[in-house]
Amino acid sequence: MSVPDVIAQERKKLPGASRYVMFPTIAEPRGQLSFMEGESHIPFAIKRVFIIAGVPPDGRRGGHAHRSLGEVIIALTGSLEVSLDDADERAEVRLSRPDKGLYIPPMVWAEEGQFAPGTIVLVLASAPYDESDYVRDYDAFTAMAFQRQEQEKEGRPGCHCPISR
Repeated sequence: MSVPDVIAQERKKLPGASRYVMFPTIAEPRGQLSFMEGESHIPFAIKRVFIIAGVPPDGRRGGHAHRSLGEVIIALTGSLEVSLDDADERAEVRLSRPDKGLYIPPMVWAEEGQFAPGTIVLVLASAPYDESDYVRDYDAFTAMAFQRQEQEKEGRPGCHCPISR
């Protein structure tokens, strides 16, 4: 990706409140050190951490949204593409730097793919694992997003409303 392409990607609007997160980095002859702290560099207290590795180049991960959980995804090595969708806007971004993460807020559908060989991804989450927080059906996700948009238009705060299963 050329420098102008990278700049254009970083300036494009991302769905929902998704955004890039840059981590402080110290570069010196011994190498580069990047760091992050919950509720400072990460927009939430970190309650769960997991690693994704060994995904084949044609493999896909994610394919869901969360009702209330937020995540930051970081490509520690290699690269991957992340598709984001808030049922109104869509965007695709490429992650390839350990000093730059992607914040995915609640109610944004995310799917990861196009993993380069050897890619290792670190995911920081705002809550422990809870299967009931996942929305795994895209049609149910869009219905929930539409319901939330209608509530906000009526002046009622949008909710992360549970759906019947």
